[in-house]
Amino acid sequence: MTGVSIGQLLQAIRDQYRLPWWGLHGITHWARVYENGLRLADHTGADREVLLYFALFHDAKRINETWDAGHGRRGAEFAASLRGSYFDLSSHQFDLLFVACEQHTDGLLEGDSTVLTCWDADRLDLARARIHPRPEHLCSQAARNPEVIAWATQRSLQRWAPPFVGDAWATEGPGPDGARGREGPP
Repeated sequence: MTGVSIGQLLQAIRDQYRLPWWGLHGITHWARVYENGLRLADHTGADREVLLYFALFHDAKRINETWDAGHGRRGAEFAASLRGSYFDLSSHQFDLLFVACEQHTDGLLEGDSTVLTCWDADRLDLARARIHPRPEHLCSQAARNPEVIAWATQRSLQRWAPPFVGDAWATEGPGPDGARGREGPP
């Protein structure tokens, strides 16, 4: 491993992030995506390391809060640029991460179980954008569970910020949006 902390990786992401850190596609969304993925991984067997990096990179290169063609590929390429200096994954794991980021908005429903879990984890957080997750748009049985959808939707609508956002995921100083790292969500 590189010896770089998750906080240092997040600071590198934040230093280039163009949108509000606490915004619709920012850090609290990434944290909920990660928690959604962890909950699903208990049933899908998804690689938890890939889930973490997917959560951090899938929207990291967005340039707006609406339709942003190509942001998944930009996020995947950004992950490639930081691999080895800020995080390490095996070639196989990185290939899964790249595909998961690149294709996360394509509406696909088939593929590797880790990639599918990444996509489900993101789709389960759509309520924040006033889009209710629909079972037919989810990849796994675990994600289609009505209790999982209700759980994720409630958290998304509330803009729930998991506690680790203010702890392990904290960053230092102001980001490009002017907000300071340790202040927490609005």
